[in-house]
Amino acid sequence: MHTPPVQTTEMSSLQLLSQLAPDQFETIAVFSKLATSSRKLAELKGVVETIPNQAISLNTLSLQEAKDSSAIENIFTTQTVNSCPKPPPRDASKS
Repeated sequence: MHTPPVQTTEMSSLQLLSQLAPDQFETIAVFSKLATSSRKLAELKGVVETIPNQAISLNTLSLQEAKDSSAIENIFTTQTVNSCPKPPPRDASKS
């Protein structure tokens, strides 16, 4: 018995992309933004190369993004909970 392959969302997305007309995006406005973004990325690349130990900076950014994403989704991580300072213990003799 032959069963047809299951069509995934990824395949249908590719099919949708193939239906787009390139001339729809090849406009002066798009090319202008492309040139501007290319210059900005080159500038960013130059600045990043001056940062010592870039891996630490990038790892920190991914952790911060994960924490912020969880906060948006209303999920509290242990990092968020543990970062709150604990109140000092109460001294029973001063009460």
